[in-house]
Amino acid sequence: MRRPLEPSVEARGRVVGITDGVFAIALTLIVLEIRVPTHEMVHSEGHAS
Repeated sequence: MRRPLEPSVEARGRVVGITDGVFAIALTLIVLEIRVPTHEMVHSEGHAS
């Protein structure tokens, strides 16, 4: 019998998969030195000066 608050094996596997994906993306951005655009850059690109 499973305890009520104990996560299932499937749920644990999903969390591990998502966590691995997040770390993979973060490390790729670090290695490639891709900068996240600032808020001002994102909103100013749509307006022609």
